[in-house]
This record gives sequence, C-alpha cells and structure tokens, in this order.
Amino acid sequence: FDIRTLKCLKKYKVHSGPVTALQVVEGTVFSSSWDGSVFSMPPDSGEGKRRTMGTEAESPSVLEMQVVGTSVYAGYRDGRARAWGASSLDKPTATFIAHDASMTQVLVDE
Repeated sequence: FDIRTLKCLKKYKVHSGPVTALQVVEGTVFSSSWDGSVFSMPPDSGEGKRRTMGTEAESPSVLEMQVVGTSVYAGYRDGRARAWGASSLDKPTATFIAHDASMTQVLVDE
C-alpha cells in the first residue's frame, strides 16, 4: 500500500490459507499462513521461497512468525516452534517441541 494514498500497489498470492503474520525486513517480505507455510521474497526479485513442513495436508498451521536478525521463527498449531535461516528457508535449523497446545505467540530476544 502507498501510505499516503492508501492505494494498493501490488498483490501477492503465495498462500492457500489466511495469512497469520507479515513482516518486512530490509525490503524482504516474510509471511506465514494457516496453510502451514512460511514465505520470503527479497526486494525487486519477483520470486520468493515458500516452505512447508511436509505436504500441505500434513503441515500444521503457522499461527505466528517473527524475523529476528538472520533467522525466521514460527509457532505452529501442533505446539512446535521452528527456526530457519532468513536467507534460505531451505530446512529448519532447529525444531523445538514446546507445548502440548498451539503456539500462538513467538517472542525472540536477540
């Protein structure tokens, strides 16, 4: 959106479910969704990376996501938290089995 006019400048269709978090860090757009995926798109690339933790049917919903430094942290409906390198999102660098219930908030302090 253009902040001055509130006009939509560009639309991205990268998730098949509702978006649960959106963050822009140094021009890179990060988003997460109920479809179980985390997505990143560097500035001016027009292409991004979308990652799930299995097939879409198996992936639990991502309820919260936070980008801190060079890492992306996501909280899932299955009670797990996962971390990725923000530049690649190739595979999680860590998986934490944190709770028996959904993780609705992720707070990371550098």
